[in-house]
Amino acid sequence: MHFILVRSSRALIDKHQIGYGWAAVDFSAYGSSQELLELGFSGKNIGRKRKQILRYFNLQKSDIVVVPLAGTVAFAVVEGTKSHVLHSGIKYSENRVSVNYLTNSEGEVLYLPRKLLSTGLESRLKIRTSIASLDDFSDELSKVVSELKENKIYTVSKDISDKREQVASDFKEVLLYRLRSGEKIWIDAGGYGLEILVTEIFKANGYDANIQAKNSVKGLADVDVIATKPNILTGDLEGTLIQVKHHNGSTSLTGVRQLAAYTVDSGDYDYYRKVLVTTAELSDDVKAEAERLNIKTIDGEALVDWIYDNVDKLSEGTLRKLGIVSEPSLID
Repeated sequence: MHFILVRSSRALIDKHQIGYGWAAVDFSAYGSSQELLELGFSGKNIGRKRKQILRYFNLQKSDIVVVPLAGTVAFAVVEGTKSHVLHSGIKYSENRVSVNYLTNSEGEVLYLPRKLLSTGLESRLKIRTSIASLDDFSDELSKVVSELKENKIYTVSKDISDKREQVASDFKEVLLYRLRSGEKIWIDAGGYGLEILVTEIFKANGYDANIQAKNSVKGLADVDVIATKPNILTGDLEGTLIQVKHHNGSTSLTGVRQLAAYTVDSGDYDYYRKVLVTTAELSDDVKAEAERLNIKTIDGEALVDWIYDNVDKLSEGTLRKLGIVSEPSLID
């Protein structure tokens, strides 16, 4: 049995399903991961998503899926029937797998508050990938699942969980609009304010992060923020090189090309990754070129997700600049 994080749409919970994207490939049409890769993804550049694709395709009956939601988590046991659903109106959910969500005696899905999880596990649930292994936390998760099944742990109702999800959705929608339009937001203009915000979030998560001097390199090459952190087990220095674009509408290939042109000396990091962060949307062409060049992309929607997950770590000054206030409130 494995524990797998699946960032699936909440709209699939009532259907007792989980979903993943890749609309152009019908996972259910292939009997093995080898067939899926060789036939389904023939000619497609999947880059670093290969591991996620295989992890999702190879879900086995009785594996436990952990679905992170706003302030809560839902758990499901994999049943395993695959299906391919197009034009459902639910984003990134075309490839589905049937599961059985854990429910109470009345058949209501159980939603566990994230705060009841360990700090390490709660942080892992914020990882910006769609599919990830949680086997490192198998002892804790086995205990949580057992207590949920035996009604020995506090959960919240669907109504409360739905309201939390709606509040989070509304928050992200408004924040994204403000970031793009510049209305009712007080971060420095011209992209510098966003660079400061990105730097602060990295620092709040234990990184050494710094904004790079403008025109520090010649030509097209450019990086706005560099964040580094030693691996806690090996001591290897891991670097994240970020190009930040504060745009409305869409972001062109320029950011990808700037990162691609930026050279890293072999002795600077033991491992590094280049990332394009933008408030705007990214076209399929930009995403494909970034994938080809092994550059991670974070578009506006993913950015506000990241900010939301780290709101509790931001300084009061930054929260004010973003127009965010934190006051005690009760959910009806």
